[in-house]
Amino acid sequence: MSEKIRVEVRPHHDAQVEELEYEVYTRAGYIPPNPRRKVLENMNYPKHSVVVALSGNLITGSVRLVVDPAPKSGLFSLRCFKPFPLWPWAEQLLREVRPDRVMQVGTMVIREPYRGGDTFQAIFQKILEMSLQGCIQYAVTTVDEGFFNRLGTRNIPFVPMGDTRFYMGSRTVPALVARDWVTRGAVPREILALVSK
Repeated sequence: MSEKIRVEVRPHHDAQVEELEYEVYTRAGYIPPNPRRKVLENMNYPKHSVVVALSGNLITGSVRLVVDPAPKSGLFSLRCFKPFPLWPWAEQLLREVRPDRVMQVGTMVIREPYRGGDTFQAIFQKILEMSLQGCIQYAVTTVDEGFFNRLGTRNIPFVPMGDTRFYMGSRTVPALVARDWVTRGAVPREILALVSK
């Protein structure tokens, strides 16, 4: 779909966002339907912002962003990282920066008719803008393997930071990107060498 997409940043616990997440997750088979009509795994999110893409009044996509200066256990606040041990080089890289310089990219959903186009582009641009304003050095996420592979075709330099595992209904990749890699458009050779080991 090619329509004018606008973005806005909302605080956490937005009912429209939670409704969209539930709809997308149940349709994809990531979670079974439940009477609360919520993605239960998202109920205990730490404080975060939500980037929301809209076409008119319709939310076409959203993503949760967490920057936690003091994660309670380990490097991350989000539970989605717990099943994924990091490769030693990635853990060392992330431990060398302050936690408030790491953006944890949580639940991202895009309505089916809006995938692969303007909605993703608008969300990604807003995330990049926020990371530059917030002096973020790295963004980390866990992402469906198919989507991870499509990021590469869009020249978005995410790299795996651990083994791919089956998680919430699909093969999932723990992934990492540096602000400098995005602005340069390439992952440094030494990082690529570590990834390929």
